Amino acid sequence: MSRRLSSTPIPPLAAAALVGALALFAYGIVLRWRDPVRFLVWIREDGLAEWLTVVALAAAGARAFRTGASLRRIDGGSRGARLWFVLGAVLVFGALEEISYGQRIFGWETPEWFKVYNAQNETTLHNLEFGDFSVNKVIFGKLLAVFLVLYVLLLPFLAAWRPSFRAFLDRRRIPIVQPYQMIAWIVVLVVVRLALRKAPGDPERMAKVQELQEFMGSVFFYLAVRHPWNVKSILPSRTPTESLRDTP
Repeated sequence: MSRRLSSTPIPPLAAAALVGALALFAYGIVLRWRDPVRFLVWIREDGLAEWLTVVALAAAGARAFRTGASLRRIDGGSRGARLWFVLGAVLVFGALEEISYGQRIFGWETPEWFKVYNAQNETTLHNLEFGDFSVNKVIFGKLLAVFLVLYVLLLPFLAAWRPSFRAFLDRRRIPIVQPYQMIAWIVVLVVVRLALRKAPGDPERMAKVQELQEFMGSVFFYLAVRHPWNVKSILPSRTPTESLRDTP
């Protein structure tokens, strides 16, 4: 096992998704600095960035379900297949939360319970607040941030330097992020932190900048399930899943 951590060739679809997402992210950041008012219009609720976030999460969820189905055909009811089904459910849940389960599309009224406890008066779980406890800040903020640090920064290096740990992840079909994905995510986080410094005391604009980060996070999850570093171990060659490598 080589201890070198290097990316494998990027499939065309994954490369196009990454380049397009980075271009849109860069446009949003530049617009934020040059024309903050126009930026707020551009990144409005149900705007381009939000819908692309939904599309990326839904695509990632669909990919995870397809991988789980393929692994079930190979391994039967393996833990690896179940892991990918759970991952798919989590990603689809994220997509549904992003569009409030279609509430703004179909125009139904927010249930009374959500009116009381939802910070945005919508039918979503991630915006629930119970006194000083915010689900969004604690679970989708702090806990998710810790998970991403461990998963994006620590896991790939451990897998590269400890063959036994890499084998453990491979046996359980746990996807490992590619180095290019790691670098892209770090760049996004640094740029977002710099952009937030330019919006002190302006909660609305700070929140909208963070929505750009959410968009890039959704693309990152798509890339992580579409093109993991250990794809050949998760989906061995010469199996019915071979064609999955060239599909969304």
